[in-house]
Amino acid sequence: MRLNTRPKVWPSRRSGNASTCSKGTLEIMTGMWNTPIGETFDYSGRMLTIKSSPALPKPAQRPGPPIIMGGAGPRRTPRLAARFCHRVQRPVHVAGEMGRK
Repeated sequence: MRLNTRPKVWPSRRSGNASTCSKGTLEIMTGMWNTPIGETFDYSGRMLTIKSSPALPKPAQRPGPPIIMGGAGPRRTPRLAARFCHRVQRPVHVAGEMGRK
């Protein structure tokens, strides 16, 4: 097996792909965690594709470790957080504005 050792670069908000990448990554993580041992995991998204992964090793915590997400987006961040996350870290300036939106 060959490992990819190139650094990963997270898309910026300016590229418009950051939340798409976040959603795909969260779907893959939770999907692999919830795939029963002995079965394979497949995923085909807009930016990422996985075929026939054994989805191993499994996390010790069930159904998986807590997911903590950070972000300031007014639409996508709350939707992703509601679907996947246990806690959201919002920048202080955004947290103070939340009541006004």
